[in-house]
Amino acid sequence: MSLTRKIKRLFKLDKGESYERLVNVEVSHPEKYKAAGSVFTDGKIILAGYQPRKKKPFISGIGGKKEEGETYMYTALRETVEELFEYESIPRILIEELKTIVPEKVLQNGSYIIVVYNFEDLGMMLKIIGKHKLRSPLYDTFPKNLIELIFNRRVIYDVNNVFYKPEISHLSLLPLIEHSRSNPFVDGDFIEDMPILMKSHWR
Repeated sequence: MSLTRKIKRLFKLDKGESYERLVNVEVSHPEKYKAAGSVFTDGKIILAGYQPRKKKPFISGIGGKKEEGETYMYTALRETVEELFEYESIPRILIEELKTIVPEKVLQNGSYIIVVYNFEDLGMMLKIIGKHKLRSPLYDTFPKNLIELIFNRRVIYDVNNVFYKPEISHLSLLPLIEHSRSNPFVDGDFIEDMPILMKSHWR
């Protein structure tokens, strides 16, 4: 059993963020971060999303800017729930429950904090989110697993056939590889995160 898995057995729901000091050893000055996001990967493929609201739309990771008073874990999880489901509001208790899932590790790329989870963790998150029975415009039925999360996602048009643009319209799996930043379809910052994730995974 990996060290991360042993840690996950040690920490229960009532211990909150106690694990952070064990998984964020590669983060310097976490209080100075400007944005954070969650990454879901098995070391070979990574979950990504198409962002149609950008001036030049592209595929990117899941995350965004911090809001006042947030920790990086709160920002990463709030952005994850917002971008995956487009809820009108997110109960704080939901984020607190999601924080009990111990990430594989926490990495840093400049002022951006990357909270790394695997796909099993994603399944656990879906169970927690599903229990709150919040309504998402992007799913007719709440997804129970990664396959449903990707393939059951709705692409929405209004009565005038105008495309509804959520923060992330389509989800996809990309290869986790080192690649040139020049690819116009994939966000350059997301491409730059990949070598950091790869080196971390194989250490």
